[in-house]
Amino acid sequence: MDAIIGCVGPMATSARDLGLFCRVMLAAEPWLDEPPLLEMPWKENVARGDGLPERLSIAILYDDSVVKPHPPIIQALDKYKSALESAGHDVIRWEPLDHQKGWELIVGHISIHLVTFPNIRFLQAKLYLLDGGAEYHETILAGGEWEVPQTKWILDHARGRQPYTPHEIFQLNAEREAFRANALAHWNSTKCRTATGRPVDAVLCPVAPTLAPPHETTSWWGYSSHWNLLDLPAVVFPVGQYSASDEVPSGPSSSRNAVEEFITNQWDPKTYDNAPISLQLVGRRHNEERLLAILGAIEQIIPPPSIFNFPIKASLSRCQWSSS
Repeated sequence: MDAIIGCVGPMATSARDLGLFCRVMLAAEPWLDEPPLLEMPWKENVARGDGLPERLSIAILYDDSVVKPHPPIIQALDKYKSALESAGHDVIRWEPLDHQKGWELIVGHISIHLVTFPNIRFLQAKLYLLDGGAEYHETILAGGEWEVPQTKWILDHARGRQPYTPHEIFQLNAEREAFRANALAHWNSTKCRTATGRPVDAVLCPVAPTLAPPHETTSWWGYSSHWNLLDLPAVVFPVGQYSASDEVPSGPSSSRNAVEEFITNQWDPKTYDNAPISLQLVGRRHNEERLLAILGAIEQIIPPPSIFNFPIKASLSRCQWSSS
């Protein structure tokens, strides 16, 4: 499916090892085997920080205007905001743009009158399932297996729908490109709000609205799928570990839609006791080296937690695979 290209998402125990993975992968010159790939060798000097401004401009997304994150995530974002500002970096608030529209482009329209998961349903399942989910069903059946409940839930969004026609796919891809162009203009416009006078270098945001949730209850991954739709690289890194005894602000008292209501009602300190807290750093397209360099600069301010060994993960648009 070329509407949203799959990409390698390596997991490692440090940002350094993510850089190692990228360097080794691109040293193999995968563009010689995969026709869609661009010839873009890894720039190790950039990953080490060459050319990175001394004063970074970082935007922080607290809320995508669809589902507000749980209190420990907001608290972690505030911690990093204060640390970055104390270190002399420029921090602004990222104004969310069309996150619900992006979700509808890849998944479909939410039926907001249903308020309890798993009865929340989306219509059409657009860019995710252009063929109505046929390829996934065929692959699962070929292996003699069946869908786990979470996979069945997303595949059910397209159940009963015919594959899109070539004309419909063309229209969806045109809509995707218009969406990306609007998002790029939005990023560039941040130069009017930064103290440095240039667009932000990266966006710091949640990975999801919750910490690791109970099994089969994930119902909103718009904090990651949004950047995947835009084909932007992102790196997820651990920032701490939640304890039910920690003091955190209370959760939201009202909800804007069915999914947010469900996730808001999920919040219970005991449910997430000892869960890792992670944040996500998003960079410009094809700027994986610079993104890792920015993460390195941030880790100089707040070193990675050492009391546990949770992996660090990246989504790398430069290490894509084709639909073949």
